[in-house]
Amino acid sequence: MFVYQITNKVNGKKYIGQHAGDNLLRYWESTVYFAEHGYQGKRLLYRAIRKYGADNFDIKPLVIVGTKQDMDYYERGLIKAFKTMSPAFGYNITAGGGGSFGVVPNEETRNKMSQSRTGKKMPESHRRKLSERSKGNKYSLGRKMTKENFDKLMAAHVGAKRSDEARKRMSESHKGKKPSEQTKQRMREAQQRRRERENNNG
Repeated sequence: MFVYQITNKVNGKKYIGQHAGDNLLRYWESTVYFAEHGYQGKRLLYRAIRKYGADNFDIKPLVIVGTKQDMDYYERGLIKAFKTMSPAFGYNITAGGGGSFGVVPNEETRNKMSQSRTGKKMPESHRRKLSERSKGNKYSLGRKMTKENFDKLMAAHVGAKRSDEARKRMSESHKGKKPSEQTKQRMREAQQRRRERENNNG
């Protein structure tokens, strides 16, 4: 499960999104296919891909997570941190969280989206074309979030309060689970970094 960043190499604008699978290359290929065939789901990003060409975009993971709740949390935080809902900085049209947070399509729009996808599969010739074009493009799979991205995410959430419902969902999802030694170590390191930031700010 990824929270990823797509960057326009021409103007620097970004798109923050999430992908529940484990193959970011294949996901990018389908994104380009949808853009080049007039789909409207990520309309600002798709429009930019058609305008500048897929070769002028890079995709990379920002953070790798294990749950849908974490994907939604980091996606919303990074969209806010990078200001990608602003036309000056990016192509996001929602605030994140499953790709539809903040936007509710009407019935007509839902019907059109359903009809446009019925029975459609990406042609093998187009899949080969995208694969050839993507050769040599490194996606940094498995890369940890950089300190810069982490600091931006934390800054975006400073002072933010989670709802009682959100806290209850997180509590339920962790019941009966015991963190591994590696997870415990990461938690200790995160706590140490938090104390250091508080001391520096104090």
